[in-house]
Amino acid sequence: MKHIYYIFFLSLLFLQCKDAHKIEESNQSSLQLSAWEQVDTSCTIGLVALDMERIANFTVEVGEYLFIEDFINLLQPLIPSKTNYSKKEALEILQTIDYAIRRMRTQQLEYESSFSTCIRYRIFDCDINSLLYLTIGEHLGLPIYGLVLPKHMLVLWKDEGQEIYWETTEGQVRSKEFYLEKYGIEDQQSGKNMLLSSLTKKDLLAVISFNMGKAYADKGIFEEGIRYSLEATELRKDWYSPYSTIATIYQNMELPENALYYSRKAIQCFRRDVESHRVMAWAYTVLGCDTEAEEVFKSLSVEAWGAR
Repeated sequence: MKHIYYIFFLSLLFLQCKDAHKIEESNQSSLQLSAWEQVDTSCTIGLVALDMERIANFTVEVGEYLFIEDFINLLQPLIPSKTNYSKKEALEILQTIDYAIRRMRTQQLEYESSFSTCIRYRIFDCDINSLLYLTIGEHLGLPIYGLVLPKHMLVLWKDEGQEIYWETTEGQVRSKEFYLEKYGIEDQQSGKNMLLSSLTKKDLLAVISFNMGKAYADKGIFEEGIRYSLEATELRKDWYSPYSTIATIYQNMELPENALYYSRKAIQCFRRDVESHRVMAWAYTVLGCDTEAEEVFKSLSVEAWGAR
């Protein structure tokens, strides 16, 4: 079955929506100054996330900023400042951060896209947990990095002597192999297209922009959903998730050519994006391209296992 997919995937490199360039140019021209360009990105990532959501017209209150301040003040005296840490010390620090988050969290969610909303109501998902680890890590100069997977985020403690993959929703160590298997990532794909790659500050801005776009999309505010998803692609053009969100938005708007264009871009970044395959199949069907739609459906039988 895999050869069906590879033939189909190669065809994506050559098949182009006739107005694809017009779609992208139209979207880009409608953008104003990006949210991340209007904030002080030298601040810790938790404060940057709040500032970006405020710029994007999310409801952000003083209490959310005070939460970040209290979180840092709680942990700062508990974490020693050193140049090098042993594995035991690194694990103790990660466990201490986990304990602080558990104290402040009232509920663990599978997914909630708005950082400020989660902080306000103390309901956290993997992204919020991870951004809090990264906030204290950045403040104290700890070697903690964010990692993204399909619909998931975790953190990595990485210094010269060790790599510790830390599952923030569980507060425990997991192996790299665990994530490769669970999320259907081939080992040669890890470290590429943001998947299991240590995220830079710029990459984290892309994650925040993506989450803002997803939050607007979930509310049915499609124009803003597209806007902030595109801002994420400005920061990381090779990350599939923002393209996938835009494709789904256009499907909901019943614009098959636009949906086809962005689902194709998502799949070119990550070929196991099952949701974009489904959007693409819908778009081809609506456009009357039955042969192409059938090929996409066939490829789904090969790739669907990676969406577990």
